[in-house]
Amino acid sequence: VAVVITSVAETATVWDRGIMTAKVFESLGLGTPILLVARPGSDIEILAKTTGLARRFTGGDVAGIASFLEESIGGRAVERQSNDAYTWTNISKRLDAVLREAAVSALCHQSRR
Repeated sequence: VAVVITSVAETATVWDRGIMTAKVFESLGLGTPILLVARPGSDIEILAKTTGLARRFTGGDVAGIASFLEESIGGRAVERQSNDAYTWTNISKRLDAVLREAAVSALCHQSRR
């Protein structure tokens, strides 16, 4: 089990919701179950839900964290889903598409001047 902590607070600010640590991607790549301590509604929570490898808890949810660890020991904590969306190949393809679209948009905008 990998432990990833972005915040132990119970509520999220806009700034907190965007925290995405590299450690979570390392764990995803290895297929390691992730005990995620983060605020509800955070971007990293969405990642946790879509991959199936992580479960999010608040810092004060001691019973939930303990239960997750017990389930992990028994091999029942997570059900791995596809994490292909988070591979470097797919991320780079999406980034390439965004950059190309931005470049075309900038060139079109300049040609209108």
